[in-house]
This record gives sequence, C-alpha cells and structure tokens, in this order.
Amino acid sequence: MPSPDLDKWLESQPRVCIQGPAGTGKTLLAARHAARLRRQGTTVVWISLAPAWSDRDSIRTLIRTALARALPEADDPFVALTDGTLPLAVFVDQTEHLTQPDAVAELEALCLQLPDSALIWMLGRPPLPASRWLLRFRLRLVGGEQLWWNDEAQSPVWARLTVPLSPTRRQALGHQLGGWIAPLTLYTEALSAGESTATLLVRQYVEEEVLAPWPEPVRHLARRLALLPEWSLEMAAGEDEHLLQALGEAMAYLAPFEVSGSFGRQLHPLLAACLRPHATHEEAGDEAWQQAMAAHYRDHPDPLICCEWFWRNQQWSGLSQKLAETGQTLLRKGYHLQVLGYLESMPEAVRNNAAMLRLRLWSLFYADRRGELARAIQHARIHISTGGLPADELTLLEMMTRPPKELGTGPDALETLARLRKQTVPVRSVAYLGLASAYYWQGELGEAETLALEALTHAKLEQRFSTVLSASGLALWLMSIRGEVIRARNLLRDSTLWLENFHESGQAPNLVSCWRNSARIRLAVLQGDLESGWKALQPMKLFMASAEPAHQTMTLYSEAFWLLHAGQPAEALDRLDQAERIIRSEGERFSIPAPPVDALRIRCLLMLGRLRDAGELIQSGTGGRGAMHPFDTMEWQEAECLWALFDGQRQQAEERAQALATRAKAERFLAHHLTAKLVQACLTGETGKRRATFERCVEIAASNDLVFPLLHFRPFFTQDLETLQDVPLIGEFVERITHLNVKQTSESDTPLPSGDHEALSRRELQVLELIAEGLSNKEIAVRLHLAPATVKAHIRNIYSKIGARSRADALRLADALNLL
Repeated sequence: MPSPDLDKWLESQPRVCIQGPAGTGKTLLAARHAARLRRQGTTVVWISLAPAWSDRDSIRTLIRTALARALPEADDPFVALTDGTLPLAVFVDQTEHLTQPDAVAELEALCLQLPDSALIWMLGRPPLPASRWLLRFRLRLVGGEQLWWNDEAQSPVWARLTVPLSPTRRQALGHQLGGWIAPLTLYTEALSAGESTATLLVRQYVEEEVLAPWPEPVRHLARRLALLPEWSLEMAAGEDEHLLQALGEAMAYLAPFEVSGSFGRQLHPLLAACLRPHATHEEAGDEAWQQAMAAHYRDHPDPLICCEWFWRNQQWSGLSQKLAETGQTLLRKGYHLQVLGYLESMPEAVRNNAAMLRLRLWSLFYADRRGELARAIQHARIHISTGGLPADELTLLEMMTRPPKELGTGPDALETLARLRKQTVPVRSVAYLGLASAYYWQGELGEAETLALEALTHAKLEQRFSTVLSASGLALWLMSIRGEVIRARNLLRDSTLWLENFHESGQAPNLVSCWRNSARIRLAVLQGDLESGWKALQPMKLFMASAEPAHQTMTLYSEAFWLLHAGQPAEALDRLDQAERIIRSEGERFSIPAPPVDALRIRCLLMLGRLRDAGELIQSGTGGRGAMHPFDTMEWQEAECLWALFDGQRQQAEERAQALATRAKAERFLAHHLTAKLVQACLTGETGKRRATFERCVEIAASNDLVFPLLHFRPFFTQDLETLQDVPLIGEFVERITHLNVKQTSESDTPLPSGDHEALSRRELQVLELIAEGLSNKEIAVRLHLAPATVKAHIRNIYSKIGARSRADALRLADALNLL
C-alpha cells in the first residue's frame, strides 16, 4: 500500500495507473473517486474500452463522443477541456483491450495534450507477455506510481458488496460484473446529489456503453446479467438493502436492451419485473420510475428501440403508429426481420390496413420468404382492396415471387421487369436486381453484371441496406468466378465502406449475403489469403441451418472450395457429398443456380491421386448443367484438362487446354485462361518456349494478383520460379509464390485458422472447459445456471470462432490454441 489512507493518497496523485486481476474492484474504486470529483465540480470524462474499440478510428470516435458528452454545450469540447481553465479528470477503463499500437498512439496523443493539472487514471488487467509495450505506455503516460490492485482487503467497497459470498464466488462475479459496476457505483454515489443526477449518469452509461458500441458489449452485458439473480438472492441475506434496490433500478435501465424479442436477447424474469409495476410494488416511486422510462423509450430517436419497447410491453396501437411512421425507414436500414416479427405479433392490425400490408409484403421479400410473399399477394388481391398499394410496386413484388430460373426463360417476365425499372417504382433497384438474377440464370454474365451494378447504384440512391448487400454480392460473384480480382477487390472495398458507414450508430443488422460471402471466399482463395476466406465462410456456416436449400448448397460448395485450396481434399469431398444430396432432393426449387459440384469433385480426386475415379466421373458425363451455364462449362472443361494432364494423356491434354484457353479468353474467365496456359507450358518440350510461356503466365498472375492456380503448378516450375525472382516487376510476386506454404494434411492435422479465437467470451471459455470435462449440454446448463438453448448458442459460437465442426474437433483446436 502506498499510504494507509487510500482515498487521501489517490487525491494526491495526478496520474494513477491501476492494474490487477479481474474482480478486485479497480473500476469500482475509480468510479467512487469519479463520483466524488463530480460533486466537487470537476469535469469527468469516462472512457471505457471494449474489444470493438481497438483500432485508431474507433478510439478517435470514442474519445470524441466522451468529450462531447462531458461538455455538451461547448462548441469545441476538446479545446474547452485542454485549455486548462476547467478542472478535469480523465478515466480510461479496461485498457487491456488496447491491442493495436496505432490505437494506443491515438489515446496517448489525447492524454499528452491535456493540461498538467488534469487527473488521468488508467485501469485494466496486466498486459500479456506479448504486449509489454502496453505496460511501457502506461508507465510513460502516468509518470507516477503504479498501484497493483490484487489484495481484496484494499477494496473495502467491493468486499462489502460481496460479503455474503465465498472468495471463489466473489472472484467469479468480479470477472462477470466488472464492465457495468461503474454505472451502478456512479448511481449510488450520486444519490446524495439527487435522484435526477443519478438517473442521468445511468442514462449516459447506457448510451455510451450499450448503444454506441453495439453489438459486442451488449453480448457481454447479457452474459453478466445472467448471474444477477443468484447474486441478488445471496445479497438479500446481507444488510445493504439500499444497494440492492439501487442495483435493481440501474439494471432495469439496461434490461430493455437484453430482453427476448427481435434482438434475440434473453432476460431473467427477476430483472423483467423491474420494468413494470406489480402487486407487491405499488409505491409512488416505482410508478414515477416506470413513467419516466416509458416517456424515454416512446420518444427515443432510434425507431427500432421505440418499436422494441412497444412490442415488449404489448402496446399494439403505439407499435402500429410507430411502424406506420418509420417502417419503411427500418426496411431501408435492413431491419426487415425485426419488422416482420413485429407485424406477425399483431395480425389483426395488418389484415385490413393497406400500409401495414405493404410493410409486410416488403418484409417478406427482403427476408427471401418468396412462398409466403406469393400467398400474401394472392390473399390481398382476393380479400381486401389494394387501392393503397401502388400498382407497379405490387406487380414488381409479384414478379419477384417467381424463381429466377422462370424469369430467365420467359420473355414476358423480362419485358415486365425492363418496363418497371423505367417507371416510377419506389424501388427500382429491386427491378434491376431481378433482371440481373434472371440473366445470370440464362448464362448472359456480361448483361447480368451490368444490371447488378445498376441495381447497386440505385440501391445506394434509395438508401436500401439489404439491396446494396445483395446487388454488390451478385456483382462480386460474377467477377470472382471470372478471376477479376482487382475489379472485385475495389468493388468490395467501396461497398463495404458504404455498408459500414450507413449505420452511424453502429447498430447494423446481422445479415449475410450468400452471393457476397461466397465471392469473398473465392476472391480470398485466388489471392492466396486462406485466413480471410475462412473468416468470410464462418457467417455462412452460422446461418446455414436456417437458410434455404440453395444457400445451404452454396455454403457447402464454398467450404469445399476453401478446403481444396487449403490442402484438405478429403474434407472437401465430404462437403460436396452433402451438397449433392441437397441438389438431388431440392434442386428443382432452388432460387439460385446450383454450383458446379462435380467439376470441383474431380479436382479433389486429382489432388488425392484417385485418377481412375476422376476419369470415371468424366466418362459418365455428369457435368450437370455444364452445357447450359458458362461457369459450369468452364469449370468442367478445366477439370477435364487437368485430368488429362495428370493422367499422362498428352495429346488430349493439349487439345483440351487449347479449347479451354480459347473459350476462357472469349468469355473473360481470367483464372481459367491462366490454368489453360499453365497446362500448355507443362506440355511444351522446348525449354526456351516453355520458360517464355511460363513467364507470361506469371506476368498475368502478378498483374491480377492471382496466386491460385499458379500455386498448384509450382512443382512443375521450381527452377523457373528461382530464375524469375530477380526479374523486375514480378520478382516480389514470384518470391511470394515460392514461399507460400499450403499444407496438405488429414483432418487431424488441419491448419489452424487464426480466426477470432481470441474473441471467445468468458462464458464461452467456461462452456469449453465443461465440454472438456465431458459434460452434456444439459449438465452444462445446470452447472452454469443457463437455459439449454443458451448453452447450444454458446457452443455454436465456439465452433464458429475457432473453426470446429464437432466437440472433439473443438477440444483439439482449443488445446492447440491454448484456450484450455
């Protein structure tokens, strides 16, 4: 201890860095000191970091928000706080999340511009051995003493809060509750300044810590909230009833963002009771609190939060009015699943209301529930007046209930869509997207790409999040199958920037585009970036169970494509078998063309050395739609060409390579053209001509950033690669090809994608440890006091984050990643 009187010692220190294990009351101590400073007239800036705020831009945004809230009336809060005229204290909590040097530099720049009189507190767990620079930054910044906060005796407030608990339980609660203990303490400490001040502090915390960094901190809060009932019961036996009441009030404010509903959150009934009066709590204070909360949510600037509050409290008239006012805005922002959930909760309000019906029809369309959409349109035409629905809009929706295959084979459909895109339809982007899908079915890829880009342009003008996601996805897919990496990369960057900036509050809907993610996987693999491809695959796998059969097939095909290039052809064949079964049973009802499964199967067989099986598959002629669709045809011709090469059929390989090169060049399939040229180089007997052909292939690959398929032919051109390393312009690319290692292994030695394993939450780590102990899902639920469905969700998240497919696989990967 630096001093026997901790409070006096802290008040005497202008720079304090407190670090220590979780659960020892660091934040609680700082929050008490912050509340004391507020009462003394000091301007307090509280910056609480989180994993979502780890890069330079996010830190800069977070700092600006914190400064603006500290001085809301100042024209330039930064100038007002740094000119030295105001007493100032800055608290930076959870600094262990500063994992990037540029983020640290941004925070350091702020602190170094603060006046010498400003108080600066840095709080957080000790840095990892790999982050010693973070500790050096803390020491350099505070320039004062370090306070190692490890002894629970040094935290009398925390000890008093948890006096009924065992030391083990106290430590566990500290891990779970450390992130929100600050607003609770601010609330209790501010009670002496009045209830309104305390409420304002909690509201500020909700806006800064819950809404602004959505959704990651909300997930952490949901896990912490799960422990509150047990903690509250244990505390009820103690003497601090006032603190328990304050806890309930503070958490009542957080609770609306955690409840079951469109957000998919879960809330314990004990906390839900805080939101509404009941028989045992009729005091005037409770009623006033409820009224204040109701007024806050009814007038909240975010319409989604308003609708969620109306829905949760079953106030259907208020929900109908809010949806009538803001429903189309919510659809444009991509919240069609939430809107659909609200509408399905009040069928009577939808049945005879044209505005609500229109909202439901568009929600069904964006949710890709085309069968329900067709039935809803038919019901509307028969049973109610459609006078409130624009005729062109209704016709467009009716056209979009048809599968793209039907649109692509009927001239009437194409003519109707072509007419609609020139009319005053409020959503022309949908007409363009429908045409693009139809032409893709027809195999007219150039026209499909042009229309997809037109759909993207109009979707941006119409400010429609979902259509931008889908239209950019189809355009990216068309570019990726042709190997146009540079164009696709530019489009991906621009569309991603638009999507990320669209939701300024950060509350972006959790949507996944099958086309877009499949294209991202293919593009990443073609560039040799298997890690990025793996990350793009995970969201598709996460939503695969609830996806329609066509999207399930695309997910399995994309995973097989990734596995093949990651050197795991056996695992790739397993995914292709699953995809084939879905195609056979559901293929006639697909909303998108089935991928060329058999062509990819041949390449897997070739990598495994099963030439006979590959030859039999080629001889059987099961190229599916190979003669119909250009992509299928190109993939099938490429597979035949490679089989002939590896099977030693020189003349046949030359003929097929020439045919593939000619067709690929004519139809702008760059990657396939490169494969054909590499095969021709392999078959060239003359050394000079062979090297010239190969060098030309390397130039094409380097100028288009195509690592594959060049990497597959590396064993054929080892010496040629060595001689090309010093050639200007392509030497760096050749060195990259030479040293890139893609290990061909069995599943037990699968390379570990880095993925997001470091993002496993504490609860997920607890579940993982109990899996290692051999507990079943039900046993884990009992042990952790969770619902079985919640345990399943945690396990699904674990699989997604570390790339596992089973419990045994998860334990193997967790052991290799040192997570256990």
